[in-house]
Amino acid sequence: MKNSNQLSLHNLKIKHYIQPIIDLSNNHIIGYEFLLRSENINNPELLFKKASQTNQLFELDMKSIFQAIETINSHFTYFENMLLFINVFPTTLMESNFLQGLLNIISKTVIKANSIVLEINESAKGMNIAKLKETVTIYKKHGFTIALDDVGKGDSTVMALLEVEPAIAKIDKYFSIDLATSVKKQEIIKLLLQFLKRDTTVILEGVETIEDLMMAKSLGVPYGQGYYLGKPHPLITSS
Repeated sequence: MKNSNQLSLHNLKIKHYIQPIIDLSNNHIIGYEFLLRSENINNPELLFKKASQTNQLFELDMKSIFQAIETINSHFTYFENMLLFINVFPTTLMESNFLQGLLNIISKTVIKANSIVLEINESAKGMNIAKLKETVTIYKKHGFTIALDDVGKGDSTVMALLEVEPAIAKIDKYFSIDLATSVKKQEIIKLLLQFLKRDTTVILEGVETIEDLMMAKSLGVPYGQGYYLGKPHPLITSS
């Protein structure tokens, strides 16, 4: 019997589900987020936790990102003219050999760097923000779009917003829950929109009810993501 605490990336079978990101003004899909799934470990958070515990987080993150890019390239007509959100840990971005590997794999595809949205998917708490800012600047120069996930989840995301200056900010799903009835959450959304409107595109995550969607629209939220707008699903294209 296998030790459940062991993780073999060599034998790990992974794939990606995609979840649409919607323009709330016209209900059009503007992009997709690629979400890692595995037959070996059903829970993605647990999968990344096990990888971290065995010092394989970078390898797993890189394996996931490169496979997502290969999937996009194989079905390019499906994803053409879309923004392609690929989650990445800040520690992965700062690995010295990751950028070159990313550029190499993209050079073998028809994908343009500016359609790839590198979504920094972990709180920057404890991170060297100055180093992250310096690293992100390099990725921007190569044409990649930078997004910051879970904005509002902790103090560190506010600091990261100021320093990293992402093109896209994804507001944490906490603020979507009961948005229709929570005046305080409505006020925070307004403040974030006002704060970010000049330089950063805002996406509200976790939209799960029609009531919360309508409130988001009334507040002026431009883009949304969540189960009500579209659940994560396997990529299925016509042959």
